Amino acid sequence: MQMKQSLLRYKYYGSREYGWYYAEEICRYVGTQIKRWSPDILVPVPMTCRKKRIRGFNQAEDLAEKIGELLQIPVAAGLAVKKKETKSQRTEGIFMRLRAMAKINLGLDILGKRDDGYHEVRMLMQTIQMYDLLDIRRKSSPGITLTTNLLYVPSDERNLVYKAAKLLMDEFDIQEGISMKLTKSIPVAAGMAGGSSDAAAAFVGVNKMFHLGLSEQELMERAVQIGADVPYCIMRGTALAEGIGEKLTRLPQLPKCYILVGKPAVNVSTKLAYENLDLQNMGAHPDIDGMISDIENGDLYTMVSRMGNVFEPGIIGKYPVIQEIKDLMEAHGALKAMMSGSGPTVFGIFDDKNKMKAAARVLQSSHLAKTVFATEVFNRKD
Repeated sequence: MQMKQSLLRYKYYGSREYGWYYAEEICRYVGTQIKRWSPDILVPVPMTCRKKRIRGFNQAEDLAEKIGELLQIPVAAGLAVKKKETKSQRTEGIFMRLRAMAKINLGLDILGKRDDGYHEVRMLMQTIQMYDLLDIRRKSSPGITLTTNLLYVPSDERNLVYKAAKLLMDEFDIQEGISMKLTKSIPVAAGMAGGSSDAAAAFVGVNKMFHLGLSEQELMERAVQIGADVPYCIMRGTALAEGIGEKLTRLPQLPKCYILVGKPAVNVSTKLAYENLDLQNMGAHPDIDGMISDIENGDLYTMVSRMGNVFEPGIIGKYPVIQEIKDLMEAHGALKAMMSGSGPTVFGIFDDKNKMKAAARVLQSSHLAKTVFATEVFNRKD
């Protein structure tokens, strides 16, 4: 299981640190045979620019360079070029793998409680490159099956992934079935929309797999039936969310920055966050309009100075470790550290990748956070 997880992280999550282990094991098992061939050069299998951008690096090239160094064989990384995308080795339409990306709240304000019991919000949402994986496989027999890598995550109708898939399959009377496997990496009950993003991936996957032809907007209109954050998780990128979170306005890309995520060993439900929110005495509100202007002007530094989350005081009062993580990140180079969503996850924004990595090491050794993840923002290309 650990071997499988390390392979997944090396191939899909940009975890280069596993490269040396696999290179050394390859040399240990077949190094002698490779040398016996007396190769002049090693040529790694090329990768398209799009796939390299998604994965962060070419794993074949990374392995070739390390094996070449170990076996003293030159490597010609640019000798072969992949000019066009090719279909996955798995049959298209039969199997699909989707990334369900996490979000952070750059700003979160609550305007009041509505007559229907929901709260009116104004939030600035940002997708980050931390994600779960959802595998969907088409099957001839009807029905939906779902498995997860975490025993405490439900795999039946209670799961938003199941609900999203069922909604589309019922609407379009799809007689075939699907089996889905959800591999969680986004912490659960963490204020990062992990469940909503998983549901969004199910909407996108079922739409593509069965050629339903729904536009992004049409998917988003259906997604709000599953959860207020699900439409945003379909859209992704930088956006203003209003209403209960379903009224979305796409914004320009966030300026280049790096994100350090730290989740302490506590879980906070959205219900608890609202119970600890005093609408009459919330204090300062984040300057959402000012932040939007800063994003439009590409001014990262002024934007972070305006950030705020009205849930923080109530949740930090219950879990002081959140403040400790914030203080640690800012003491080690974060321009700003803040709780995301209803918490308890804290994220820090950095303008320097090395500072972020150094802060991640300190946070890891502090044992304040159960989950530590260093990454960057995800920006839409359109």
